[in-house]
Amino acid sequence: MGDPTGEDCSGARQSLQLIGHINNIKDAVDFLFSPHVLDDPTACLQRAFLSPRNVFVDEFNDIMHCQEIM
Repeated sequence: MGDPTGEDCSGARQSLQLIGHINNIKDAVDFLFSPHVLDDPTACLQRAFLSPRNVFVDEFNDIMHCQEIM
């Protein structure tokens, strides 16, 4: 059985007020991969950075690669 929201074809808008947001890539890194998450490989595998624009993904990856070196 499908999720009623996921199956909605009526065009009704859904409220996103409960979903938090961030304003920059650094905040995304801190939220997704805080030090305690980076210490747990399994936790890292359960997180992802998704963006409709490759430039943001490239910037995110650059930051993550720099953290890896530190």
